[in-house]
Amino acid sequence: LVLAVALLASGCAHNPHTDAGDFGSSIAGDTKILSLINGMYEVASWNDGSKIHLPPAVSGRWVFLDGKVMSIIHNRTDPEAHKAAIGWGHGTVSKGHFFYRYPEHVTVKGATGEPTLELRSPWEGMRSFSVEWKGDGIEMTSESGQQTWVITPEGMVYTDKEWGPEKVYAQRRWKRISKWGPAESDLSPAFPPTLQMTSASGSRARPLPAIVVPTLQFRLSQAA
Repeated sequence: LVLAVALLASGCAHNPHTDAGDFGSSIAGDTKILSLINGMYEVASWNDGSKIHLPPAVSGRWVFLDGKVMSIIHNRTDPEAHKAAIGWGHGTVSKGHFFYRYPEHVTVKGATGEPTLELRSPWEGMRSFSVEWKGDGIEMTSESGQQTWVITPEGMVYTDKEWGPEKVYAQRRWKRISKWGPAESDLSPAFPPTLQMTSASGSRARPLPAIVVPTLQFRLSQAA
């Protein structure tokens, strides 16, 4: 009788149907986060803690798509000491956390003469952010608490209290230059999700992994 009660309690504590539901819910939540992050963004302003700089003194693009990430940032606020940082790598969302890294990263310094190059990743390993939904956007916070990231359908705000080799304050506002929303192929299950790239030269589509649902529809501005 004791053995039967123990087995029954064990069965109640581990319900495979409940676990499957939790797993499915986690996957759906991660997919929703990915679909919001995916896109192309352009620097709108840069706050260095004492002044807000605007393009063309500062400029940049950040792209996340299919688990690949690319960042290009230019800082020309000091005419004698231009800086540029270019990074590319990968990222993912798992169990409500966003992870990404730049294993390839180049920092260029110098406006005239011979610029200096630094080939080093800005941090070791994957940087992890916890994700919290707020309205139609998300707020992400790094494990150290030094970086916060707010992403909405309109754009994103990235705040770093120790950015770059100098560990300085930086807050960059980015506008989304891609249109987030379901593509026409989402209306029919017979077709895989697609990424619509539209520019002045025309448009084309290619399949995306089924995990990126709802799919994105990019209509890049002519300025892109």
